[in-house]
Parts: sequence; C-alpha cells; structure tokens
Amino acid sequence: MDEGLLDAEHAMETFLKLIAVEPDIARVPVMIDSSKWSVIEAGLKCVAGKPIVNSISMKEGIEPFIAHARKVRRYGAAVVVMGLRREGPGRHGRAQGRDLRPRL
Repeated sequence: MDEGLLDAEHAMETFLKLIAVEPDIARVPVMIDSSKWSVIEAGLKCVAGKPIVNSISMKEGIEPFIAHARKVRRYGAAVVVMGLRREGPGRHGRAQGRDLRPRL
C-alpha cells in the first residue's frame, strides 16, 4: 500500500472494507503492512477483530515508536517489531541469537 501514485490511506480502507464483507475472509486475522504510519492507522480504524501490524520500528526515534506502540495497543492489535543492531559486526542486520535479543 505504499505506491507513490496511490492514495494509500484510501486504498487501505477500501481493501479492508471489501474483505470484511466476505464471510470466509472476515474470520481470519488481517495483517496490516505499510511503511507509513498514517496508512497503518487508517487500516486499524476499519478492521474488526484483532489485526496484526507488520511492523513498527525505531528508525524515526524512540518517542514515535512508543507512541505508535501505544496506539496499536489501544486498537487491540498485535504487532511485529524487528530488532536491528546498531553497533558491532553486522550492525545493520537483524539481531540474531538468544544472547542478543533480550538486550534489545
């Protein structure tokens, strides 16, 4: 939903409203995915049940991350958070191993 030529918020709302009326689809969890918070929030506003947000990150800073996480919780959604290393070898890769993940 991030194509530059789309009105992404409107496209997200339209798509989610269309699938909501399909009984077989409406019973399964919906994963909302966008790199734009406004698109994610547009999706959260029109989904019934417990959606999954994929994903939020700290690339914009800690305060926006916490604000987004709190909003996701208020909407009753689950969230995927990817931990990225910022120091040491492979600092731009995903955090791997049981030793590193708890420190994130």
